[in-house]
Amino acid sequence: MDRELWIGSKVVRLPKHRAVFVGGDEKEDTQLDSFIDAWHWHLQTDNPQNLPLSFIFSGHGKHAAAVKDGLVILHESLSADSRSQLNILQDFDPASLPPPELSDVVAQRYKQLRARERLKFPGPWKEIADRLCYTKFRWYRTVTSTYWSGRIAGLQVCKLHDAGKLIFGVGKIGGKARDTFKEIVGDTPLEYDAGELNRAVVLIEQLVKERVPSIGNRMRVNKS
Repeated sequence: MDRELWIGSKVVRLPKHRAVFVGGDEKEDTQLDSFIDAWHWHLQTDNPQNLPLSFIFSGHGKHAAAVKDGLVILHESLSADSRSQLNILQDFDPASLPPPELSDVVAQRYKQLRARERLKFPGPWKEIADRLCYTKFRWYRTVTSTYWSGRIAGLQVCKLHDAGKLIFGVGKIGGKARDTFKEIVGDTPLEYDAGELNRAVVLIEQLVKERVPSIGNRMRVNKS
């Protein structure tokens, strides 16, 4: 690798100048991850001249506004001493980093939170988490979601819709655990009605044993 000019598919890094460039065509999360990686690189590598890190992003990509808002938040999360060691440039000029305008978003999220608080958990399904209280099975619902997400140690294994239908189907991310779950659940989503609570509990218990063996070995389930 050329130590003077490090070039990746998404990022260009010039070690001698302590500069990192990221393309404006990249996705928002890719650009922000590049900033975090660049800051980590800056802290972990020799810097005999004590140069500040220069992070350069494009102001012309379709994600430019969102990237800029994210950089503002990341920049403000650093200490004053750390910020003195950092230059954020937009198209090679010092970037203006005013706080993002969040008033509309906050008002919208407040309404969504209140609406979620008023939701009634459909059918008897909340009981699953109570009966499997010694496991890492939990129900989650974001403010923008249209269903409850049943997760085991973070991996989604089922969805519960407001109409009361419980559907088992493993989430897209999960690696080996996802493959194991598919062997148990199958490729075709399994649907359960409210009267099939016990069957659902047994299936989730089986999935827990595969996801978290240490819990599966000592799991205690309250039988109804």
